[in-house]
Amino acid sequence: MNEKETTFTATELEKMVADYCDFAAQLLTGGSMTKRAIDGGFVQLYRDYMPMIRKLNMINPMAANVFLFLAENKDTSNEVACSSKVMEEAFGVCRISISKAVRDLRGLEFVQIHKWGQPMSTR
Repeated sequence: MNEKETTFTATELEKMVADYCDFAAQLLTGGSMTKRAIDGGFVQLYRDYMPMIRKLNMINPMAANVFLFLAENKDTSNEVACSSKVMEEAFGVCRISISKAVRDLRGLEFVQIHKWGQPMSTR
C-alpha cells in the first residue's frame, strides 16, 4: 500500500490546531471558547470535597447555588467582591434568603466573609 505524504506549513498547522481547539471547546461547553475560558475561567474542585457540596445542596439548595455563583465569579486569587443585592437580583430572591445562604456557607466554612473598606487587622 502506497500512502501519499502530505506536508503543511507552520501557518497551516497553527490554523488547524486553533480550529481543533475551537471545535473541542464547542463540544465540551456547548458554545465557543471565550477569552475567559482561556484566561482564568478554570475552577478546580478536589474530589474529596464533592460529597460536601452534594450534602450542602440537599440541606440548603440556595446556599449551594450561592456557592456556585461565587465560584463562577471569583478572580484568580479566589476572591469575589459582591453585595448581597447583586445575588438577590441574580437569583430573584429576597435579602433574607441570601443572608441565610451566606450564613450557612460561612458556618460550614465554604466561604470567608470580609467587609470592604476595613483594614485586614480588624477583619
